[in-house]
Amino acid sequence: AGFEDVRHVTDLSAEKMRNELKDFSSKATTAEIALIYYAGHGAELEAENYLVPVDAKLLRSTDLQFEAISLTSVRAAVAGAGKLRMVVLDACRNNPFKLASANGKRAASRGLSSIEPGAGEVVSYSAKEGTIAQDGPANSNSPFASALIKSLNEPGLEIRLMFGRIRDDVLIATKNEQEPYTYASLGGEAIYLKPPVASPLSASPVALDWQVVSVSNSPSVLQAFLSKYGTDPIYGGLAAERLALLAIPPKVEVRPTFRDCLDCPEMINIQPGRFIMGAAPNEPSFDPIEGPQHPVTIAKKFAVSKFEITLGQFKAFAAATGYKAASTCLIFSGTEWKPQNGRSFLSPNYTTNDQQPVGCMSWNDAKAYVAWLSSRTGDTYRLLTEAEWEYAARAGTSNTFGANAELQTTEARFAAKYPSDIGSFQANAFGLHDMLGNVWEWTEDCLVAGYQNASPTGEPPIVKNCKRTYRGGGWAQEMKDLRVGSRGYNAPDLRVDVIGLRVAKTLD
Repeated sequence: AGFEDVRHVTDLSAEKMRNELKDFSSKATTAEIALIYYAGHGAELEAENYLVPVDAKLLRSTDLQFEAISLTSVRAAVAGAGKLRMVVLDACRNNPFKLASANGKRAASRGLSSIEPGAGEVVSYSAKEGTIAQDGPANSNSPFASALIKSLNEPGLEIRLMFGRIRDDVLIATKNEQEPYTYASLGGEAIYLKPPVASPLSASPVALDWQVVSVSNSPSVLQAFLSKYGTDPIYGGLAAERLALLAIPPKVEVRPTFRDCLDCPEMINIQPGRFIMGAAPNEPSFDPIEGPQHPVTIAKKFAVSKFEITLGQFKAFAAATGYKAASTCLIFSGTEWKPQNGRSFLSPNYTTNDQQPVGCMSWNDAKAYVAWLSSRTGDTYRLLTEAEWEYAARAGTSNTFGANAELQTTEARFAAKYPSDIGSFQANAFGLHDMLGNVWEWTEDCLVAGYQNASPTGEPPIVKNCKRTYRGGGWAQEMKDLRVGSRGYNAPDLRVDVIGLRVAKTLD
């Protein structure tokens, strides 16, 4: 399957197994992907899993700790790999030893127990927790090994889909008696053991097919697309990425929220972290101002509004301060954007309600709103920097569209041609709604043509009389523009009906 250093050892004693793992551990530190596959007997005791070497006697259950090799040790042997760490265990067979309980501990049980994977780690069991695996016919591979061999060498098969197919093949082979189970903690990047074959296509898929990739929640539709365009380096990869995201629903963290006043937005604390900022050059509609990709460290905790600022919230600000926004706004005519008099946040070119995000916002309007929040609460409210915005939108992922939840900017929303009420779609892993789609969101940053000299901590560039940037895409954009790395920009006094705002708060 393309591994550069492969070692095959059999019938190991405990000492030899430990030496092999130690040697493998040192090699794994220089690898991008490291994989250990084990076929043999396994046992579980007190929630720890053990692989049983050939010289184990195991007269008592507690002997496992001394005569067998813990799964923890095996996982440690692949831990140094830079991108992906894999342990595959065809080892959930019925325990062959008659272990007696000792010291008040129960005897070893059937099967292996669940584990909590670390970041970038995959641990795959040939049978799910507490069940046993079949050996298969004499002198032949087990059902699990046969399924693994079948999928391991298939080019362009994303790693999550690979283990899904293995599961399905084993269920079929064993008449639903054995179900493999995979524990994984992976980001949004598509990972292949064998990359897709270079595309023979002379032209990219048509726009309609691109929309299928970007909005479809149907695995069958995406599979049909892959069968036609799967070898295309851009669209095939994005379709596989989308399908992989659907296969593993996002784990949304339930975070406490707070408000500093009755009319203030609901806020969520965002912890510091590090991420890769910017768009990849092979993304559809890539603009050079969206690159190059570069690491950014968000060094301080900050708070972000859970939702985009609503029309109702901005109306409360305007009523409290007497703020008068200009009544000219760029409206999309169907073919182009044109300024229209009499249009404002109160009367854009669509029917509004107080739960929709406010539109027709200029950067100056957004700054006036956050200044009011600061004066009312005594705290520092502001716009997000571009780095903070992208960090919050990615929510720990690295794929083109951020979290799976963000791709719920569905065909229905895309076709509606007006913004949805806030919270209509699932939050991302940070608990934030509508980071992509609905309305663009002004940021604090001045526009610079690319990230060549970007701050490693995401500090906004200082430019006099600059155009200001907005992020996230709006309801009138094509789906290919609803990428995390997309950037928009305009003069700070310009109002467009698809631009609104989200706010941040500086924390002590």
